[in-house]
Amino acid sequence: MDCLQNIDPRLLEMDRQFDIDAFVRRGAQERLIKGGRIARPSNGFILYRKAYIAYAREITKVMNCNSLSRIIGASYRVESEEIKAKFKEYSVIEKEQHIHHFPNYTYKPRTRDSYINDEDDIVEGDDDDDNDDESGSEYQN
Repeated sequence: MDCLQNIDPRLLEMDRQFDIDAFVRRGAQERLIKGGRIARPSNGFILYRKAYIAYAREITKVMNCNSLSRIIGASYRVESEEIKAKFKEYSVIEKEQHIHHFPNYTYKPRTRDSYINDEDDIVEGDDDDDNDDESGSEYQN
């Protein structure tokens, strides 16, 4: 089944079941990920994905996160500029809150060796939505 062929129109009209406003305003503790590392602030697409993934899973019955991301990506591409602008605003709030909680934070990409040698923090196959990193994504804000 090609996930991009038949986008369910309900994806474009759905009410969000996830409180994105509360998410972007979460506290410092909720921003920490495995090993006490600080998660990067989410961009607009990642926030859109987070807001809609449960609903997309429900209406498409697809459970694979990669396929769901492709479906949501296709949905995002056809969203109105108004919706995209709203998630861009959320990403600005997310970034401001992140700076407020971690004023000395600087992004330090992990090396490939640190992923291989760190058995407690395996990233491959990780299904934790709070750790999405789309640094190579075309949806980067």
